[in-house]
Amino acid sequence: MGFTFNGIHSDNYKIGVTAINHVAKPAKRVTQLTIPGRHGTYDITDNTYDNITIKIDCVYIGYDYRDAARNIAAWLSGAGELILDTEPGKRYMANAYAAIDTTETGVLTDFSISFCCKPYAISDIKEEKTTITDNKQTLVITSNGNVATPTKIYLKNTGDAPVTGIKITIKKRC
Repeated sequence: MGFTFNGIHSDNYKIGVTAINHVAKPAKRVTQLTIPGRHGTYDITDNTYDNITIKIDCVYIGYDYRDAARNIAAWLSGAGELILDTEPGKRYMANAYAAIDTTETGVLTDFSISFCCKPYAISDIKEEKTTITDNKQTLVITSNGNVATPTKIYLKNTGDAPVTGIKITIKKRC
């Protein structure tokens, strides 16, 4: 088990993963107002969510950890895509902002990496190519996600005649 950050897998740095911890649902952004004379609070939300933290517990095996640590720190600097081996086909937009503390015990070095990520995983891009030959033909494209997602639909006319009467209907599922 491992992870890929910015296109480089943790195996490249001799990093083993012992645990991956992250939340099942991000926290919803809510502002709570207390109104005098009213019980409870008044909740205001725009249905947006806070970032999540994915904490990866790691182990490095080898006596050369101090030299490797500099290369690992350089690799983890900045923003990028985080892909967990446990979630193939999904990626998180992530930053490793937090400091990385280590515990060295002989040949083993334990450490944890905390990635600050956008609240939801992004699926691999779905591409579907279809040839429509008559005006009664229907094409259904389905997203299996559980969050409203921006969609791009590209249409290309490969024929000589103009295309008219195209109707695109988006059914809200989330």
